[in-house]
Amino acid sequence: MAGNKTKSERYLYMLPEEANLFVIKAYDYNIRQGLLWDITLNGGLRISETLNICPCDINYIENKIKIKTLKRKKEYKVDLLFPAKTILICKKIINHIIISSEDKLFPYTRQWCWKCFKKILLKAGLSDKYSPHALRHTHGIVISEITKGNTVSIAKRLRHSNLNYVGRYTHLTDKIQEEIIKGIENYKYKNNK
Repeated sequence: MAGNKTKSERYLYMLPEEANLFVIKAYDYNIRQGLLWDITLNGGLRISETLNICPCDINYIENKIKIKTLKRKKEYKVDLLFPAKTILICKKIINHIIISSEDKLFPYTRQWCWKCFKKILLKAGLSDKYSPHALRHTHGIVISEITKGNTVSIAKRLRHSNLNYVGRYTHLTDKIQEEIIKGIENYKYKNNK
């Protein structure tokens, strides 16, 4: 299988501390690049979805961004809730850079994003085997941990139309394994009285 270049499963997602370090280093470059990767990670977005965000898509009152999902046969829009800090940074950028409400918040190409992503990985001291899509997978794994593997929640947050796609986010992390062991111990204790 000399021509088969499958990625190790380990590089399909970042560990939470790696993802946080990556976003911090992205903000070190400049606030707009930091926001690009912050939104991509915190929304579990595809690069194309992040690049299609316009100022008119941001709801500052509800901390939501309208995401245009292009992966389906027709355009699909959904409002996603984001951390308030991320929305405030959006507002700061839009107020300081002259952007019309219909302009793209991130006027970059996908190729530029890949190059930028690799530079930030290098600056953060992370493996260059990650791709920008690893941020989406990282978000999925975080949602899996938070919801204890609730596939419906994962599918909704990541905008998957089919539950079959979310299995990749539900593998056992150390945190989930520890919770399982505690549950087993509690179960044994309650039943052995």
